Amino acid sequence: MEREDMGKIFFIGNIVNQEVCEKLESCSIAGNMWQYNFYNSLKNCAVEKIINISIVPLKVFPFGKILSPNKLKIDSTEQNKILKYLNIIFIKKISIFLSLLYYFIFNMKSKDKVILYNLYSPAVLAVFLLKIFFKIEIVAIIADIVVENDLKYKGLKKIIFKLSAIFQKIIIKKLDYIIAVNELILKDFKIKNGNVLEGGINLEIENNNIKKIKNNVKKIVFTGTLDNLNGLEFLLKSFLKTQNLDLELCIYGRGPLKEVVKNFSLKDSRIKYYGFIKQNAIKEVLMNADLLIIPRLKSIKTLRYTFPSKLFEYMESGTPILMTNIPGLNDEYKKEVFIIDTEDEEIFSKEIEQVLSLDDTLLEKKGKEAKEFILKEKNWDIQVKKFYLKWCSK
Repeated sequence: MEREDMGKIFFIGNIVNQEVCEKLESCSIAGNMWQYNFYNSLKNCAVEKIINISIVPLKVFPFGKILSPNKLKIDSTEQNKILKYLNIIFIKKISIFLSLLYYFIFNMKSKDKVILYNLYSPAVLAVFLLKIFFKIEIVAIIADIVVENDLKYKGLKKIIFKLSAIFQKIIIKKLDYIIAVNELILKDFKIKNGNVLEGGINLEIENNNIKKIKNNVKKIVFTGTLDNLNGLEFLLKSFLKTQNLDLELCIYGRGPLKEVVKNFSLKDSRIKYYGFIKQNAIKEVLMNADLLIIPRLKSIKTLRYTFPSKLFEYMESGTPILMTNIPGLNDEYKKEVFIIDTEDEEIFSKEIEQVLSLDDTLLEKKGKEAKEFILKEKNWDIQVKKFYLKWCSK
C-alpha cells in the first residue's frame, strides 16, 4: 500500500527551532524538545506521512508581535506548517481556531489522524468540528492537566482556570487515544485506550567529547523554569539550612522567581545564579556537577499529572541525582536516583549533605547506572515505537 493511501498524521504543537525557542521567553525549552524528539521519532517508525503544524508560542501583543511569523526555521527536511494567527488578547484563540479550520478544509481527508500536544482549546475545538465531516482519529499527548487552582488565581483568571478544568474532563472522554506522561493520568481519569510515554533520550546527540572537571567545592545544580511548581523556593530555603561551607548551589534558568533567586544569593554566597544559558552549554554543566536536584513538592496537586522531563537529561549526564518522591514516578526510575519523601526544609537539607558525604566511587556508580538505564530503555526511538505499535494494534 502506498504511503498516501494510509492517510496522513497531523501533529499540532508548538515546535520551533531550538535557537528560536531560547530567544522566546514564552517557549518552554523542555516542552519544545519533547515535541521535537517525539515528532522526529514518529517519522522514523510510522508508515503514514507526518505533517507538523506549529503554533508558535508568543506573548500576547504588545508584549509579543501582533502577527505570528508564517516563516520560521525548524528543519528544512521536514513537512512543516507554521500557523499564522492574530496575536491580540481575546482574539488570539479565535484566530488560531479559524486558521486551523481553513488549513484543514483544504488539506484533510478521511482516514487522516491528528495528534495534539496538550489540550489547547482552539486546536481541540477545530479538530473535533472537522471530525463531524471527516472520519479522522484524534490522539492527545497529555503532558500536564488542569486539576485545581494550585497557583491561587483570582478574578477572571480563576474563572478561566475552572472552565479549562471542566473542558479537559469532557474532551478526555471523547478522544480516540491518549498518550500520558505518567500512569496516574490514565488511572485517575479511567482511560483505557492509551499508554504512558514520559519522554526519552535522543541517541543522535553524543556527550563523549565533554571532559569532566574536578571541582574545589561540591556543586549542586538545578536547571529549569524558576517557579514554585519546580520547588525552587523549597530548595533555596533548604539549602540555607545546610552546614557544610564547601557546598555550592548553582541555579540555571529563567522564570518568575528570578529576583527571588538573586535575593537568596545575596543572603548566602554559596548560592550562585547563572541565568539562562543555551541547551548545548547545559550538558557540560550537568556533567561537571557533583549532584543534580529535583525538589518538586507532591502537595502541589497539578504535579500529580506531570513528569519532570529534566530527569531524562539529568540521568543522561551520568551525574547522581537527588529528588523528592513525587506522584507518578515509577519504581524503575526511583531505583536509579537518591529519593526522599519529604517537604520539610530541615530534613531535605540534611539529605543533601548526607548524599554528598557518600564515597565518590558509590556516587559515580549511581550516576553511571542511571545513564545506562536511560540510554538503553528510554531512548526516543524505543519509546515512540512502543506507542505507535500499540496505537496501530488497538
